[in-house]
Amino acid sequence: MKRSKRRRRLILLTLVVTCLVVGVVVFKKLTKKPPQVKPIVTIQICTLSDADTASWQKVKKVSLDAVDYLIEVQQKGSVEELFQSLIDEGLAYGYGVDETSIASYNNSIGDEVINSKGSRLLGIKSIEILGTNFMVADFDYGSKMLNKQKKDSEPMLKKFYQAYQKVQKN
Repeated sequence: MKRSKRRRRLILLTLVVTCLVVGVVVFKKLTKKPPQVKPIVTIQICTLSDADTASWQKVKKVSLDAVDYLIEVQQKGSVEELFQSLIDEGLAYGYGVDETSIASYNNSIGDEVINSKGSRLLGIKSIEILGTNFMVADFDYGSKMLNKQKKDSEPMLKKFYQAYQKVQKN
């Protein structure tokens, strides 16, 4: 009889410990956060020179905290063609154009340049990053809410340019 009681206690204890272990494992699996998948955005860099194009083509991907950017490079034949590409694409940046060309283009475009999405062009904006200029088309999206959502692209462009410099050194 003593043996039978001892055996029951041992089986009960083993069952309780097993249930606790299974419970802890299941609880950990349920509370574990799934891995976050970053969205991937394709950014176009438009250049004028062969050397800039070759260097930018070596920069394939730039990862930031929230987004992975794939870099697509296009070489344009003229400043006007580069600026037109910035206007048409919307999510494109120009590289390798001087301030004089930007000012001249902004003075010549007139008041009513509208892109394919119906946004009015305010002008080509120059953004200086670490001593070099990037260009972006600056649009008026037609509503205060949308215009407020324009993000400051300087931190992103700084990361792009740092990746570009790193590639040039190698």
